[in-house]
Amino acid sequence: MTDAPAFVHPPAVLTEAEKSIQAILSSPGIHVVHFWAPWCGNSVDELPRWRALLGEDRPEATVAFVTVWNNGHSGREMMDDNGIPSDVVEITQTDRGPSSIKELRRKEFLGLPMTWIPSTWIFRGDTLAYAINYGEASEAMLRTLIADTERGW
Repeated sequence: MTDAPAFVHPPAVLTEAEKSIQAILSSPGIHVVHFWAPWCGNSVDELPRWRALLGEDRPEATVAFVTVWNNGHSGREMMDDNGIPSDVVEITQTDRGPSSIKELRRKEFLGLPMTWIPSTWIFRGDTLAYAINYGEASEAMLRTLIADTERGW
């Protein structure tokens, strides 16, 4: 297992959430990491698209939701209420203080900027293939990017 994805210079100290995602990325395959918060209207509006994406015709990829800027609280209940399958990992990222104080929110993850939610990153192993950093992604877009990441490079 590497210390961090091959494309970044990791922070000196990784959070528990970063360590958890790093462990997922150390496995071969396609990995989708979705940053969201249960209080964010755009994040909530996107949940039906995720439910559809993760339904019967599900891509061959691991999916992890990273709940951010939520005072270290889980968003699993809202994920469950919106039909996000229980095998989708939810990881909670803590902030440097109360999440309501924007200056105390973590704005990096594994050394990469994560300044907007929802954001979705798609990896092949530990290599970032796509980052949708500013807002919602359609189910069709996500399927296309995951399929593109699956193709040989």
